[in-house]
Amino acid sequence: MNLIPIFGVEVESDMVTLSTEHTEYKWCKIDKGIDLLLWNQQKQGLKTFHKMITEESKKMSLSKISF
Repeated sequence: MNLIPIFGVEVESDMVTLSTEHTEYKWCKIDKGIDLLLWNQQKQGLKTFHKMITEESKKMSLSKISF
């Protein structure tokens, strides 16, 4: 059994600063993002997160972090 965590965040700016742990990023439509992923668990995680931010706003409000 493989568990692959998916981390997602909704942002207000398209400016990204990467830490030294990461080398690149890509902004893309959901279908392209799914095509870029290798593992089915990643694809399902992306679909689930996309659904949360586009259709289930109540779920997203539970994880909101205010600065």
